[in-house]
Amino acid sequence: MRTLMMITISLLLWSYVFGQPIDTWERRYGGDLNEGGKQIIRMNDGNYLINCSIRTPDDNDIIWVIAINENGDSLWTKKIGVDGPASFYINDMDCSSDSSIYIARVTNYFGQAGYISKKSGTFDEIWTKSYTNVPSFGAGVNAVACSNDSGCVLSGYYQESFEYGSGFLEKLDKNGNRVASRGLENTLFDSLFALSNDVRSILMQPGSSGDEYTVVGNYEVIDSSYTVFPYIAMYSDSLEILIEQNIFQDKGYNFRGLDIVNSMYVIFGESKLFNLDRSLSYSSWSTELSPSIHSVKQTSNEDFFVGTTSKTYKLNKDAGIIWEKDFGSNSLIPTADGGCLAVGSKFGDVWICKFDQDGNYTNIENFVYEVSGYELHQNYPNPFNPTTEISYSLKTTGQVTLSVFNTKGELVRTLVNKKMPSGKHSVIFSADGLNSGIYFYKFSVDGKAVQSRKMMMLK
Repeated sequence: MRTLMMITISLLLWSYVFGQPIDTWERRYGGDLNEGGKQIIRMNDGNYLINCSIRTPDDNDIIWVIAINENGDSLWTKKIGVDGPASFYINDMDCSSDSSIYIARVTNYFGQAGYISKKSGTFDEIWTKSYTNVPSFGAGVNAVACSNDSGCVLSGYYQESFEYGSGFLEKLDKNGNRVASRGLENTLFDSLFALSNDVRSILMQPGSSGDEYTVVGNYEVIDSSYTVFPYIAMYSDSLEILIEQNIFQDKGYNFRGLDIVNSMYVIFGESKLFNLDRSLSYSSWSTELSPSIHSVKQTSNEDFFVGTTSKTYKLNKDAGIIWEKDFGSNSLIPTADGGCLAVGSKFGDVWICKFDQDGNYTNIENFVYEVSGYELHQNYPNPFNPTTEISYSLKTTGQVTLSVFNTKGELVRTLVNKKMPSGKHSVIFSADGLNSGIYFYKFSVDGKAVQSRKMMMLK
C-alpha cells in the first residue's frame, strides 16, 4: 500500500510539473570580440555553468566561464588567459558530488600542454595537475568524468613525434593523486598499427563492482590512405578493460561523444547516431542528421533531443524525427520542468536559450553586453499586482532605454528613454490593463543592451 501511495504521489507531482507551461527564454552574452558557447553543465546547487571561448584580435583564445540561474541570468563570470600570449581552451568539464568542478584544458604556446584542474563551485582554484611533453610536440587532456568518490577519470595524449601520439587514461582521487593509469592500445586487429588512439568522451556509470567508465574514441591509421576506426569501450574503476567493440570500422568517421537514452548508449559522430545496449553488442537503429552532431539528451519521456551545428532535433525512441528547428546547439541539458537549455553561438556572441518540448522559445533579443559598472536590479516586489519598482545603476551619464516585453517578444511599455546621470535610479511599472503572466524588462545604455530580467504579475 505504501509503495502504491508513493507511486501515485510521484505521478501526481510529475503531471503537475510537466503539465505546467514551460517558461522559455533566450540570452546572448558578449562584447566587441568574437565569443562562443561550447558546453553547459548543471551544478549541484541547481544553477548552470557554461564553458565559452573568446577570440582576441591577435587570434588567441581566452577561456570564459559564465554561471547562470534557471532563468538565464548571469550569477558570475571568470576568464582564464587574459594576460597571456597563449591560447587557452577547456575541452571538457564535469561537476563532482562534492560540488567542485573538474576541467580538462589545454594551452597552446610554442607547443601544447594539457591540464586537469579542480575548481570550487565559484571556480576558484583547488589544484591543477599538468601533462607536458617535448615542447615542440606537446600533450593534451581531452575529456573528464567525475567518480563517485569525488575524484575523476581523464583521457589525454602525448605527441611523441609529428606523426605518432600515445593516448592514456588516468584516475585521480579528490586531491589530485594518481590512483590508476592505463596506456591506450595502438595496435588494431592484432596487425594494423595506429598512429594515435584518441578518446573523445567519457561517461561514468555505477557498475556491479564499482564505477564503470564507457568511452568512445578513434584509431587513426595511415595505410594505403588515411583511415579512422571509431570504437567504444568500457573500463572498470581500476581502468582494466571490460569490453571493447570495434564494430564501427566500416563507418569511416570520427566519434565525438555518447550519452544514455532509454537505458541504451547513443553514440554520435559527424552526422550519424547509433544506439547500443549496455553490453555494447546490440544496435536497434541508426540515423543520419545534419552535421556536425554535438550533443544528445533524453527528454522527460522516451524521446530525445539532438543538437547539431545548424539544427536542433527531437527524435522518438526509434530515432524518427518528431521535429527539427533551425537553431544549432553545441551543448544541451534538460531542465526539471521538462524544457531544455541549449548553448551555442549567435552573431559572434555566446548564445543560450531554453526551449520547450515543441522546440519553441521566447525571443526578445535578450542581449547582455559585457559592460562593467552598469547593472539592472531585480524588480520589487516580485510577483506583483499591479505595480512594482525597477531600479538600475549607471557608472557614467548615458542614454538609457528601459522597456517591458511580453513572452511573445512584443513591446508592452517603454519606461525610460532619455539621458540619465551616473548613480542609482528607479522607476515604477504599473501593469494596469495587462493580463497575469511573465514579462521581461530590458536595459540598454547608449544603444547597447546591457541586461534583461524576468518578472511576474499575478492578479
